[in-house]
Amino acid sequence: METKKKNLRAGFLRRVFWGFCLLVFGTLGAFAQSSTTVVGTGNPAVDVPNVQNAVDNFDTVYLQGNFDFGDQFVQVSRPNVTLTAQALGDAAITGVMFDQGMNPGKSNPNEGMIHVEGDGVTVPTGFTMTNLIFECENLNFRSTAVSIYNIEDAANVTTIENNKIMDVAWNAMGLHTAWVQGKIYIRNNDFSGFRCLFTYPMGGGNSEELLEIGHNSFAGLTMAVVLQVHNMKVDIHHNEIDGGSVGILSNNWAYYDMSPDPPYYPRDPEIEPPTIIRNNQISNCWAVPILLGNGAASINHFVTENTIIGNSW
Repeated sequence: METKKKNLRAGFLRRVFWGFCLLVFGTLGAFAQSSTTVVGTGNPAVDVPNVQNAVDNFDTVYLQGNFDFGDQFVQVSRPNVTLTAQALGDAAITGVMFDQGMNPGKSNPNEGMIHVEGDGVTVPTGFTMTNLIFECENLNFRSTAVSIYNIEDAANVTTIENNKIMDVAWNAMGLHTAWVQGKIYIRNNDFSGFRCLFTYPMGGGNSEELLEIGHNSFAGLTMAVVLQVHNMKVDIHHNEIDGGSVGILSNNWAYYDMSPDPPYYPRDPEIEPPTIIRNNQISNCWAVPILLGNGAASINHFVTENTIIGNSW
């Protein structure tokens, strides 16, 4: 009887031990699956599928080295994905994308080399991009470096911070956001080239929704910051803009839906959240440093304490 009890006790302890091992190693395995590193090859046929596989399966993707996406793009469709490098300068992405002028309809004109949009099942809320360099001098007509599109969820938080989007080619775009709700933070980035930043967020009525564009550097050939916003507070502050025709264009006069014949809704000054343009330094814009739309387009704009340097019309 005593021997039987000992055997039972030993069996119980073995089960506890192996159960504990499975728990520990299973937890470590799950943790290990939360991040990965992708090394660039400079070959689009390798770089694009490697990065696509990473953002499809890991929450945090570190890029390292030089990537060439050619005329292809990587789409982020899952929520809470972070695309980053260990430090600014560790990873650079280049590509040509497609030519919307020569090949209209080849793909969605809103798609960038990195394209954030839902796949019809999931919504990529919570996207973060940091520490990446985009070399955009070879982008084709109407192509985009980074596009964030159609995130209709007020709980979304999108953060674009500490990146360089450089030398955007003629008639291309650096960062394009459209139909994005929630909170959008565009901070501490370095933009240069043609149209640097186009953003068309559409708030869903949540008073906490916010677009913040702060502490960025823009060196533009044409318009640095272009806004069309409805039902979302906007705070544009402490940016440095040098050159171009227009520093900041805010033409926020209507909301429209995506139906074939969209109705237009005038902005209501009683309910429309404010657009605040403050503490920016705008230099050497050859046309207009800050341009607001006429009539309803300028509803609830507050422009204060900006510094204008150089000549303009």
